[in-house]
Amino acid sequence: MINSSNEYPLALKGLKVLQHIIDAGTPITSKELCQKTNIPKPTMHRILRSLEQENYITNHLNKKYYTISQAALDLSFTNFSNRQIQNARSEILSSLSKKVKETCNLSVLVGNEIVYIDRIEANWRIKVRLQIGSRLPLHSTASGKVFLAYMNKGKRLKAIQNLSLKKQSINTITTAEELIAHCQKVKKQKFAIADEEFSMGSVAISVPVRLPSQKVNLAVAIQAPKVRKSPKNLIDFLPHLKDTANDLQELYQSIQ
Repeated sequence: MINSSNEYPLALKGLKVLQHIIDAGTPITSKELCQKTNIPKPTMHRILRSLEQENYITNHLNKKYYTISQAALDLSFTNFSNRQIQNARSEILSSLSKKVKETCNLSVLVGNEIVYIDRIEANWRIKVRLQIGSRLPLHSTASGKVFLAYMNKGKRLKAIQNLSLKKQSINTITTAEELIAHCQKVKKQKFAIADEEFSMGSVAISVPVRLPSQKVNLAVAIQAPKVRKSPKNLIDFLPHLKDTANDLQELYQSIQ
């Protein structure tokens, strides 16, 4: 039997901790979680241990930093997977794909990666072959750089410090200084380009989608082989891309 005076409050605290880990967007320490939740250190360690045992969180860097797992992602983004929402979202992306005749995707920030939650493939033989559920790095993708750019300065610096900045293609940004400067440019122009930064011969453009909380939780992107579209060609699609972002924002506002 559940002890209502102990277990139930602890369960609520566990949900509170999980939500803070999700909202952080980047790896977070137990000390930071204690500060944000006012939960004592011994209790926090019990909660984190339980969440890890249930596969809701994972730890990194000698167990100093925590991020959500795929199971927690599924729990947190239930609305994103709702059949009615999924159908409406796919229609919006399909409309964009038909207009620009290229592959379009919608991604969410999870720890130090982006995760595709929807993707519409263009009807071409030459394709950038990725799928829903694919996890990609922040520093070398257009949507990843959007997420970094729209973090507050302190959070962005912490996120970049936790990235490996591995070189993945000929134009990958591999230094923190360059990435910080690039993110400032992205924030100013309100879109990001990835020009052969994630993979050779691939280009992409992305803009943020603000949810009712006004946080940038989603990013929508157009992706294409460079033999078919140049970065300038993708910039010409910005009006369509921004209209799509507004449509997605209105969709999620309608379910609040």
